[in-house]
Amino acid sequence: MDIFYILIYLVLQVVLAIYLNRYISNNTDFFLAGRNLPTYALAFSVFATWFGAETCIGSSGAVFNGGLSASKAEPIGYGLCLLLSAIIIAPRLYNQKYTTLGDYYKERYSGLSEKLLVWIMIPSGLIWAAAQVRAFGQVISLYTDFDISLAITFATVFVIFYTLLSGMLGDIVTDVIQGGILAVSLVAVLAYALGELGGLSEAFSPIPSERLSFISVDQNIFDRLDSWLIPILGSLCSQELIQRTLSAKHKHQAVKAGLSGTALYLVFGSIPIILGLLGSQLGIQVSDAEQFLPAVAKKVLPGFLYIIFIGALISAILSTIDSILLAVSALVSQNIVIPMAKITEPKQKLFVARSLLVCGGIVAYVLALFGESVYSMVETASSFGTAGVLVSFVGGLYWKKGGNITAILTLVFGMILSFSFHSLIELKSSFSLSILILSIFYFFGSLLEAKLVQREGESLEISAQKA
Repeated sequence: MDIFYILIYLVLQVVLAIYLNRYISNNTDFFLAGRNLPTYALAFSVFATWFGAETCIGSSGAVFNGGLSASKAEPIGYGLCLLLSAIIIAPRLYNQKYTTLGDYYKERYSGLSEKLLVWIMIPSGLIWAAAQVRAFGQVISLYTDFDISLAITFATVFVIFYTLLSGMLGDIVTDVIQGGILAVSLVAVLAYALGELGGLSEAFSPIPSERLSFISVDQNIFDRLDSWLIPILGSLCSQELIQRTLSAKHKHQAVKAGLSGTALYLVFGSIPIILGLLGSQLGIQVSDAEQFLPAVAKKVLPGFLYIIFIGALISAILSTIDSILLAVSALVSQNIVIPMAKITEPKQKLFVARSLLVCGGIVAYVLALFGESVYSMVETASSFGTAGVLVSFVGGLYWKKGGNITAILTLVFGMILSFSFHSLIELKSSFSLSILILSIFYFFGSLLEAKLVQREGESLEISAQKA
């Protein structure tokens, strides 16, 4: 019976996508919803995009297995990421001319840095999309006879088709409707769970103190620092987050929506973590920790509320997947393919964008089949080569002397450090160390580049005077 209601819900999603498709006529509509959205819609979109598989499926299961130390990213880490984005990124980045982060790099640095940035960000985005596809597959697998591989296949086909039709507008409309439903549903799950355990004090008193600690005994101080910095800084320059900033009507709306979305995320993102702590008292037993939260909901909720919860959970995962696929498609189409092919016709641009979205979905599907877990894939995506992007991006916003050559070298060295630390040295605390090294390089490199440019300018001026 569960799968029957899930299918009805998915059909309604497709109907909504078909309806919204009539409002999409160009890439601005497809990627930024026409830059004509109210603040509350953007706020819910920020909340729902991050409130996806890693929060509901990944982190709740991780806490169920290992306590709070197994999930530092949710909700505090990614919540701080959203807060920093609203405070230090949105006010500086907002510009009606930008569609992607690559557009900013092209204007701030050069076309070469733009292309390099895109090729660095694509793997991270695809890994993150794969994590969400895997989570969607987990939900389908739980309520059908499909094994996880078949469930992931079904999830991928549906997500590609849905996103292809509705674009960012469908994403945000779904966020507003289903984000609210999911938030209320999670409150209901927590209330019923606490009621079944006899109240707040009776529920938490049996929890061992080690499960309430954020400190893992097998981590040194550098590893702990890395586990916090990856969620806080690793997604700060993600295209999905940048797209929401660029979809705002004006700068103040972008900031307000970011702050409101952060508040929603911190409040409701705490509930799956709390449920993960209470899992053993509730007697939950699952073969796969990623199926923990749906299992809790099924145990404690009445039938009708449970159906609503599963529908909203699917919507949250869908919201994150289509946001990521849109982000990857935007970067590749807007900053690589369309300029290279010199495409000017709006309909042709839209066709390219949709074609690349399909390609990105297929790659994410392959990654989802071979990924270890949702939570580990999200952490990998957040740290994959992003240190160089983060340093050059924030440096460009706040350091006027940051030059093109320095930015390009920072991006290149960021990838080299990421590969060396992960694959050659196998250093656990690689992300924080990479940020430190690259920040020092960017600062002194920018000073040197500025001085060289100044000297070159003076030499040209002297030569002109002599002539």
